[in-house]
Amino acid sequence: MAPKKPDKTKGSGTSQDAKFVLELTERAATEVDKLLKDNQSGTIGKQELNLALEELEQELKQMMVHVQRIL
Repeated sequence: MAPKKPDKTKGSGTSQDAKFVLELTERAATEVDKLLKDNQSGTIGKQELNLALEELEQELKQMMVHVQRIL
């Protein structure tokens, strides 16, 4: 009888998590740059800025979940 070959299944998904974290990081950096420019030029109000920062915070929390999976 031939020996059993190990199943070729996907790993634990760490590479997918890492890619997702990198994507979120790039998006967050882009958003922060945009918010800083808008804030410096005075084209964004305080309420809009706070709302955008809260949305960014949610994305960063999501990113942390994936970072914990990787580690």
